[in-house]
Amino acid sequence: MGKTSVFVGSYTCDLGWVHGKGPGVGSYQLDTETGALVLLSTIQTDNPSFLALHPGGNVLYANNEVSSRQEANDASVSAFAIAADGRLTLINQQPSHGAAPCFVSVDPQGDHVFLANFMGGNVVVYPITPDGSLAASSDSVCHLSPDTDQPAAHAHSIRATPSGRYLLACDLGLDKLFIYQLDRLHGTLKLHGEHAAPPGSGPRHIAIHPSSRFVYLISQNAGTITTFAWDDQLGVVTPLQTVATVPADFSADPAASEIQVHPGGQWLYASNRGHNSVVIFRIDPASGLLSLVGFQDSLGITPRNFTLTTTGDLLLVANQDSDQIVVFRVDPATGLLTERNRQAVPTPVCIVCSPQ
Repeated sequence: MGKTSVFVGSYTCDLGWVHGKGPGVGSYQLDTETGALVLLSTIQTDNPSFLALHPGGNVLYANNEVSSRQEANDASVSAFAIAADGRLTLINQQPSHGAAPCFVSVDPQGDHVFLANFMGGNVVVYPITPDGSLAASSDSVCHLSPDTDQPAAHAHSIRATPSGRYLLACDLGLDKLFIYQLDRLHGTLKLHGEHAAPPGSGPRHIAIHPSSRFVYLISQNAGTITTFAWDDQLGVVTPLQTVATVPADFSADPAASEIQVHPGGQWLYASNRGHNSVVIFRIDPASGLLSLVGFQDSLGITPRNFTLTTTGDLLLVANQDSDQIVVFRVDPATGLLTERNRQAVPTPVCIVCSPQ
């Protein structure tokens, strides 16, 4: 136990569907014993709705959504240097090359940043320079060309597998999981395969088991999680199981959001904005299949995103519409969550923790 740095992205203006009141990105110190969060500093940046930490731990990346979801003129992705005390300094920004960027990630080798543009329906690659800044984009791939007879592409996430061989991209509009190969020398993407999800299910995010043998896909509209076997040599997903993220008697929109596998590999967590809950599953280590443990009230409204500390002792939930972060202790024997602390934070939307 001790202290670690936590970074929180927040919505900063009224977008119609969210009334942003946050300052940008907040840097906090987390006491891993008590769950207490102490604000160290904030840095202004427009609507940083997703964050990603460089594997070196010294640079933070954030997408910047624009106020109009139809225009890409001002949308961007930012790089911030992290000082020893956790404070942030802007290094540089690059244009998003698509409207409403909603997800950013870094490849395991720390060489590239990947961005998903929701309204643009495209994914973008940015090489990382030695100082952590973002070079001009090296590739941008549209999931579908504009066509009035086709559904609209809405890229919602893109994440590299632990080996860095492949990238998995969820498209909520097309109901597809795309698999790309990355040319590391040129920073370009090549479509390797795709998986069609049920129509209208809305694939949103994926989580990868620490063994790299299983991939878990959360679908926003259906409120489901699909377990896949993952072959990292062939780049192939094989569906094994689909389970609900909300109780059987819940009839409203589940609005499933985030999904994370516990660092120890034995638990899976997912958030439901409509149900205002975090669902907990046990993972079978041999098959990767999920069995329901239970539901934890998020103790707030709209649990948009959550994260686990790198040791897996704590789980932090960003309750976007009740302006708070709730810190839970993880029971290592059962996976169940116990509240440790609540921290007032204006419209928090994404949380990342530094390595402990």
